[in-house]
Amino acid sequence: MGCDGLRAGKGIDTMRRMARFMDGEVSINSVPGLGTRVRAEFDVDMLPERPRPQLRLVDT
Repeated sequence: MGCDGLRAGKGIDTMRRMARFMDGEVSINSVPGLGTRVRAEFDVDMLPERPRPQLRLVDT
């Protein structure tokens, strides 16, 4: 299935809306014959790292 401009445009529009919703932005740079680069930027609050549970090996 090929990609037409209509479907690609809807996907880009959806991505821009989502980025704006998260106070971010999307930039697009397209070069004919080489491809398209899409960059999405937004801030993410990192959660503190939780300790990993200790696994105990049991002989059966």
